[in-house]
Amino acid sequence: MSKSDVTGIILAGGKSRRMGREKLFLDVGGQPLFERVFYPLRMVFDDILIVANDQKRFERYQVPLVSDIYPGSALGGLYSGLMHAATPWGFVCAADMPFVNLSLIRYLLTQTTNYDIVVPVSEQGVEPLFACYSKRCLPAMEQALENRQYKIIDVWETLRVCEVPMTKFRHLPAIETAFINLNREEDVHYSHQLLTPKRG
Repeated sequence: MSKSDVTGIILAGGKSRRMGREKLFLDVGGQPLFERVFYPLRMVFDDILIVANDQKRFERYQVPLVSDIYPGSALGGLYSGLMHAATPWGFVCAADMPFVNLSLIRYLLTQTTNYDIVVPVSEQGVEPLFACYSKRCLPAMEQALENRQYKIIDVWETLRVCEVPMTKFRHLPAIETAFINLNREEDVHYSHQLLTPKRG
């Protein structure tokens, strides 16, 4: 599949409840957290869109901004982004993942033939907010949202899902940080440590 068939969709509508403060523009290694997601995705995808309810904060990035059609859940944000994408596929990434792994994205895109969803499986389990979704998923997502079922993986029962195990991509550079997301203050501190050059 060509990257022209895919829109990069950034989910930026979270409430930062666990962090206790707005996190997407926190400084992480000298750069706002959101930009650590946005600029790498721009290197891969011609089309980018941002799903955010507070859209004014993202206007400077000059890409399409969409609001949640079904507010209040990651599934709702995923559905909204995929619905507005002008391409048959979307690559979805949460906006709080500061170590976006471009090699992994490119690998996942090679696995989409005959599937509706391609999702990596890390040591923590499936990673539905760093995954490829076909527009064929939209009816099942809409049905779940109408039924107030908000778990993304519950939608997969009726779809063709390729779960890519860690053994398939463990060899990729910097893969050990690919799925870090910043939910708590200690996550921010840990990311700063990883991004600070070691002396000596």
